[in-house]
Amino acid sequence: EAIRNYDLFKKSVEYYRKRGYKIAIDDFGVGYGGLKMLSVIEPDYLKVDRHFITNIDRNSFKHNLVDAIATVCHKLGITVIAEGIERQEELEAIARFDIDLLQGFLLERPGPDLSRQRLAPLVVREDVSYCPEAPGEACTIGATVKYIEPLSPQHSLMTAHQRFMDDVKLQGIPVVDEQRVLGMLNRMHFLEKQMVGPHGYGFALSAHRAVKDVLGDDFLLVDAATPMEEVVRRIKARRGRHLYDDICVAQNGKYLGTVAINALLEAITRKSIQLAKGANPLSGLPGNEFIQRTVATLLQRKVNFDVCYIDIDDFKPYNDYYGFEKGDMVIQRIGRLIVDIVQPGVNDRFRFVGHIGGDDFIVITRPHASQRICREIIDGLMGLLPEFHGEQEFRQGHYYARDRQGEQRRFALLSLSIGIVSTEECPVNSYAELAFLASGVKRAAKQEKGSSIVRNRRGEVRAEMVLEDAKAV
Repeated sequence: EAIRNYDLFKKSVEYYRKRGYKIAIDDFGVGYGGLKMLSVIEPDYLKVDRHFITNIDRNSFKHNLVDAIATVCHKLGITVIAEGIERQEELEAIARFDIDLLQGFLLERPGPDLSRQRLAPLVVREDVSYCPEAPGEACTIGATVKYIEPLSPQHSLMTAHQRFMDDVKLQGIPVVDEQRVLGMLNRMHFLEKQMVGPHGYGFALSAHRAVKDVLGDDFLLVDAATPMEEVVRRIKARRGRHLYDDICVAQNGKYLGTVAINALLEAITRKSIQLAKGANPLSGLPGNEFIQRTVATLLQRKVNFDVCYIDIDDFKPYNDYYGFEKGDMVIQRIGRLIVDIVQPGVNDRFRFVGHIGGDDFIVITRPHASQRICREIIDGLMGLLPEFHGEQEFRQGHYYARDRQGEQRRFALLSLSIGIVSTEECPVNSYAELAFLASGVKRAAKQEKGSSIVRNRRGEVRAEMVLEDAKAV
């Protein structure tokens, strides 16, 4: 039923919110769950209606719409729930957005008691690569698109034949109707089946036929924003003679161009080499150059983001006491831990992990997500401490080593000091300004015993005042 008095409704919502209730908008995007409702009640949760989730992997319009909804909600601090996930492909598509919670029959059907159910962690990808031209963003298929003049479904097969004869390098011709991709004519398959035929009469039989008469649906269409690694995964899942067909690429549902398989492989190889040159040799994560260019790109685009500077406390005495080999192992394991928790999104510039050097890491997240992520990183470190220190010293809760002055003293087990700077709360204009501001917040975190998280609180605070204004969370 439509709400007749929004002022009264808002007062009712606030009445329950003050008593500890959380507010959710269900079926957002259909019926009465629209933008006006969102702006009036400012919910804690928003459930994206299943209409937008169904076949999202096949519909670029839904793909972009849900991504936009998630982005807006996270800027407003709203937790997003995707409902109605019933297919694995939908799950994988949704997992690439920064959506907080998932719901649907694919995950679990309703039951009387789900309290004991535990789902395996969702793992969509194991690695991440970045484009040096646009650091912080996954390399997308759109970067390698070549425009090929398409055919319409009404064109004759003779027109297609002439196109192939005129250009011996042309391996595929897309078929497009009103900017919508309908299929792909593969050179070898077309000439063998339509022009030659099983008995050699293909040319004569096809003379008066149209492209639409022979068009199949076994072609690969991806959005320009799809990461290259995801395209490779989808190619490997194909079968038969279409495995090496050119890839059709659309943007916002409209034909953009095609990508040849060899061009895709060359692009991936080139980006991998460029990434390796800028990566930290110990962790394999993007190094300082990538980090600085990533931050510069985000600042230039004037988007808000949180930066987490992560420092391993008292790493030098640990390294001296346990040895460099174990110290290197700790750096690698903590780097892997951070990546596993942050899970850099293949098409999300807000999920970046970098290695500044030594025992310092950096994480870039969406606003409001940083503290949750940092807590998970600290919790993850706790599970690694027995391996890092050995059972005996882990039970003791400390070990003895020499400090920087050469004095023997007691050190606590490894911990993390994390300083968070939010450009939403504290606008900055450069990476240098951000790093200077963050160093003060990180120093405040290191003053706390054990693992700690400190976040800047006031956008107008001056860099030299950060220590006074910082508050441990």
